Amino acid sequence: MKRILFVLGWLFSGLIYAQVSFDTSSSKVGTTGANSFSLTVAANSNRFLVVGFSMGSSAGAPTVNSVKWNGSETPTLIGSVNNSGADQSTVYIYGLVGPTATTANVDFNTTSSGGVICGAASFYGVNQSTPTSGFNSTTNTSGTQSISISSQSSNSMVFAVDAIWNAITTNGSQVQDWNGNATSMSGAGSHKAGTGGSVTMSYTSASGNWAIAGMSINPPVSRRRAHVSWLMGASELLAFLKGE
Repeated sequence: MKRILFVLGWLFSGLIYAQVSFDTSSSKVGTTGANSFSLTVAANSNRFLVVGFSMGSSAGAPTVNSVKWNGSETPTLIGSVNNSGADQSTVYIYGLVGPTATTANVDFNTTSSGGVICGAASFYGVNQSTPTSGFNSTTNTSGTQSISISSQSSNSMVFAVDAIWNAITTNGSQVQDWNGNATSMSGAGSHKAGTGGSVTMSYTSASGNWAIAGMSINPPVSRRRAHVSWLMGASELLAFLKGE
């Protein structure tokens, strides 16, 4: 007697996140007007360049007039924040998807009576369609500058820039990308691995008007599919369908 067998199967699907990795960073302490500094972006896949500004002014809000990579590539503004106290502190963060892998200059032009600290950090393994999310910013006058940023996954990277009219110390849990002082204005940029939840980025200094901003740098996402199947006889299949 022949036994008829039936094949049952399920298709399981899940998301796979690549890993965002840090490449290198560089910075420049400058004055109002045109400035530049050199950076080497390595030929890694899925590159992303972040450019951060910490600026101060006692005569109106500081502004970024222009920023370029490698002469002609223009980063896009991700977000900014200004503390409009007597001594204003301002942060701008820009991002560039797929920057040319080379040694070149970051050229920038600003208006800032209190000086400017500009830094750039190169990352790879970054989502080229949606490189960042969860931008957040805040201002205050206390000695501890802190911000919570929603990270996309444990494979993402969280990045933040701080600006204050005092010397800055970067929290030890973060990787410092730059830290500089222009006369009285100081600025620092740093990154930290994401968790898939809220990540705190913080800096300390003496009290003063400060501004901080940051975001999650996201990895590419792919979908994993798995098919599970097995053989059943007619009686077993009937019992299975009945839930027995």
